Amino acid sequence: MAPNFHIDTENLPLNRSAGFQQKLLDGIQDLLMVLAVDGRILYSSPMSFPLIQVDSEKLVGHYMPTYMKVDDIPVFLEDFKDNMATGRPWRYHHRLRRQDGTFAIFESTFKPYTENLVFEQAGLKPTKMCLMTSRPYPIPSTSLMDSFLEHCTTHIRLTAQLAKLKEES
Repeated sequence: MAPNFHIDTENLPLNRSAGFQQKLLDGIQDLLMVLAVDGRILYSSPMSFPLIQVDSEKLVGHYMPTYMKVDDIPVFLEDFKDNMATGRPWRYHHRLRRQDGTFAIFESTFKPYTENLVFEQAGLKPTKMCLMTSRPYPIPSTSLMDSFLEHCTTHIRLTAQLAKLKEES
């Protein structure tokens, strides 16, 4: 006979604590950001300071690409625009600028929220936004990853140029 795995939800503090959801978000070790449809940062978790040395309050209102390495911006903007239009989640490896001017490599997952139903259930007016979850990309040699990302962005840019040239001819 299978054991009874019923959990009594009456005793869970989910609805009793007003700050439970904030405590839950603050406990996540990844960098969480909510991005507007134009790429502005609407929310940043407190992990922004330990990871990129910038207070979360300072990030809010700025455009996400302003904190990225210049080489990563064109591909990010193209992916962001395309996937926000379609609502598809995607992954992206990129570099974020720290306060001291150095860069940290992150693996980020983006999940667009574009459906009205999600916002109606939460009691909010329909809008488009994107949840970005980032964690440092653990590698033994940062310079190798920098080189890899440079090659990837160059490859994507050249592939797009080649496709454009094929269309013209």
